Amino acid sequence: MPFRFGEVVHELGFINRDEERKHLKQLFSQSLNVTLLSPRRIGKSSLIRKATGEWVEESDQNKIIYIDLYQYQTEREFYDDYLNQVTRALKSKTDEVMQMLRDFFKHVRPAVQMDQHGNTEFTITSKGPLEEPDKREILDLPFKIAEKKNVKLVVCLDEFQVCDRFNDSVGFQRLLRSVWQHHTSISYCLSGSKMHMMEAFFSDKSLPFYRFGELIYLQNIDVRYWIPYILEAFDSTEKEISEKMVIEMADRLQGHPHYMQHLSWILWMDNDQVSELSQIDDGFKRLIAQNSLLFEREVDHLTNHQLNVLRAVANGEKSLSSAEVLNRYSIPTSAHVYSALQKLVTWDLVRVPEKKTGEKYRLTDPLMANWIRNTFPVKK
Repeated sequence: MPFRFGEVVHELGFINRDEERKHLKQLFSQSLNVTLLSPRRIGKSSLIRKATGEWVEESDQNKIIYIDLYQYQTEREFYDDYLNQVTRALKSKTDEVMQMLRDFFKHVRPAVQMDQHGNTEFTITSKGPLEEPDKREILDLPFKIAEKKNVKLVVCLDEFQVCDRFNDSVGFQRLLRSVWQHHTSISYCLSGSKMHMMEAFFSDKSLPFYRFGELIYLQNIDVRYWIPYILEAFDSTEKEISEKMVIEMADRLQGHPHYMQHLSWILWMDNDQVSELSQIDDGFKRLIAQNSLLFEREVDHLTNHQLNVLRAVANGEKSLSSAEVLNRYSIPTSAHVYSALQKLVTWDLVRVPEKKTGEKYRLTDPLMANWIRNTFPVKK
């Protein structure tokens, strides 16, 4: 199958991101910290996997530790697995790792066990709450290993916003920052898809991770990269699609990686040749239908005023507080618009326009915007 979606993409299906990969690898090589932000399904995890994989191949001294915080419900779960993931990245003999841990740890008491697949795991023997000295030792482990082994490490923490669910999220972040800021031979790569929350973590002066390394916003992929990719994918399977149709797809979906791959797959499955707008229309309807349940869940909790403001944004209204827009969408006052926008931005349904570009508020998800226009049409 020439198109991939709904999963982390490696070689097949990975498109462009040349500049982003090059820049990330430069940061890794210089042991600089970086935070990567993007809405869901833009390809953030795929980019990190691709860039770190290429960086590791450049030298035997380059090592990567990848941790997805989405799986953790508590801070303790994080520390337990952090110890295991760090030691696993060494790819050393169990006895050697255990001796290294004994040398490094003064408070933490490590133990060895086998998981359900027969793989070796290193755990913390204490089952009670960890004290701060224990946590500091665990957080210091990658740096001590890097120094002892003379290796360069990149530690990736994906879905970093999940730490907000921990009992003392700010305290957790403060401890991480206080330890990591001394790790001069490690690049910490933090990423997340809850845009509003992640932006607050790294741009709020009152929070621990304020200005923690470079902040990178991952954008959609430009149409000039989609054209050769999709044309070649069709051609390699003895099918055909016109350049004009690829441009139409990218225009409707704003180059959104997940949706572009998904729509391409629908068109590829249904047609041997794609050259008519009616084929794009049919594929687009199927794409919306397959995502409509997710969109319904997104709007189910909205008040009428919030939904109406969302409709106005989806329809590209410029002056959301104008009397004309308020009347058209049955919004009582401009104060209701402001209040609704605050919530919609917090929930990552709407993106705040950049002042320099002069653009309007817009929905984070381009396909959802189309679904809203069709599901809640404006009465003439």
